[in-house]
Amino acid sequence: MNLQRLFSPKNIVVYGGQWSDYVVDQCQKLGFPGNLWRIHPSREDCFRDLSELPGVPDSAFLGVNRELTLSALKDLCLHGLGGAVLFASGFGEVEDGTAFQEELDNIAGDLPFIGPNCYGFINFFDRVALWPDQVVGHHKDRGVAIISQSGTISITLMAQHRSLPVGYVISVGNQQRLAAEDLIKFCAEDERVSAIGLYLEGIRNVSKFMEAVEQARVRQKPIALIKVGKSEKGKKIAMTHTGALTGSEALHDALFDRLGVARCEDLSTLVETLKLLHVCGPLPHRKIFLMGASGGDIAMTADLSKGLDLELPPPSDEIKKKIQPNVGERVVIDNPLDFQTATWFELPRMRKMFESVLESGYSMNSLMLDPPDENESDTKTFDDVIELFLEESRLTQSNAGILSSLPESFSKRIREQAMQAGVVPQQGLPEALRSLHHASESGKLETGIEAQTTVKRKGFQKVQDF
Repeated sequence: MNLQRLFSPKNIVVYGGQWSDYVVDQCQKLGFPGNLWRIHPSREDCFRDLSELPGVPDSAFLGVNRELTLSALKDLCLHGLGGAVLFASGFGEVEDGTAFQEELDNIAGDLPFIGPNCYGFINFFDRVALWPDQVVGHHKDRGVAIISQSGTISITLMAQHRSLPVGYVISVGNQQRLAAEDLIKFCAEDERVSAIGLYLEGIRNVSKFMEAVEQARVRQKPIALIKVGKSEKGKKIAMTHTGALTGSEALHDALFDRLGVARCEDLSTLVETLKLLHVCGPLPHRKIFLMGASGGDIAMTADLSKGLDLELPPPSDEIKKKIQPNVGERVVIDNPLDFQTATWFELPRMRKMFESVLESGYSMNSLMLDPPDENESDTKTFDDVIELFLEESRLTQSNAGILSSLPESFSKRIREQAMQAGVVPQQGLPEALRSLHHASESGKLETGIEAQTTVKRKGFQKVQDF
């Protein structure tokens, strides 16, 4: 199924009233370079019907009720449409929607469409927003893809204050035609996509999901997700929301673990994991190094690391000898490292310390610090240390991050400075540590579809188990 006309259209047609106003406005805001046509039976600035259009639409947004959706889609299919977003609810997720769902399938034929009961998508790469709400962001040359069964979760992930570069936002709704696994494959084929993030309430086709994840792995597109339904209430809400059957969580955990898909605990952890995967990719091993000038931060880090699949081995004796003169004899060289404050104003010594650590072979090196509010404080000393660390990270070509205990401690300026330097701004100690765990787990995934399909033979034979 070719999805290029749907996601990268030259001509867009929009049906509907107030909700659809957003689609037009946000496409214009993003700078969509193609033709944007509007159909409405009574508005003066719109075409009355499809016959008045000056060309064939590649992609359509249908922001009308389910009855009008079926009528409009029938005409559009006859007109040569390339793909559609169906905003209306009232199909398979409700009791009286089965007949409408069957009619939709018959009308659409083999047309690719997203929904129904969904927000649509934003393609920041090509400046397309078939999205009936505000769009937060701008054009990207490279970024992560977000695929979600919740429109609101999609908006939350798009609008986060963590400098995660987002290239695609796709709200899948009921997944009647295009399911998450189809969209994983599509995003994996896009060279501009660095990683894929999922919010799932259920998996429609386990075999296709496994194939899609394997395709993403082959194309070096790591995946992190949230799968809801661990609680009985969560399962009921998911069923009401999109009609998803959530299934056995133990089976899902085993499946994700075998496929090397990072199952995140919450949205903060998902964002931090995707950000880490965007910058560094899956970590090659679990050995990480954490350092900071605060004994309190380091103690909390040691405690919070417990229970995570991370290794914090001390530096080798050779590296210790290089670090010691630059931090003072009182400092105990360990991991995590509390290098105290003796070198805080001694930038040449701090540079040598950073260089020694960054060349030690750890899969990730994180510097802990929480700068004060730059609007109310003088942050020069923090800025100097951060700039020094970013420079040494670039020179050594090492995986590196600056890590704040509180997620709000890094201003947008600091976050973007780090991202531009290829250093991860890790925001919030618990979620940052969990993201390191998930990225290292992604790095150890089994390779080859044959190895992965053994999961199916060990207990995933029945799709209905999910």
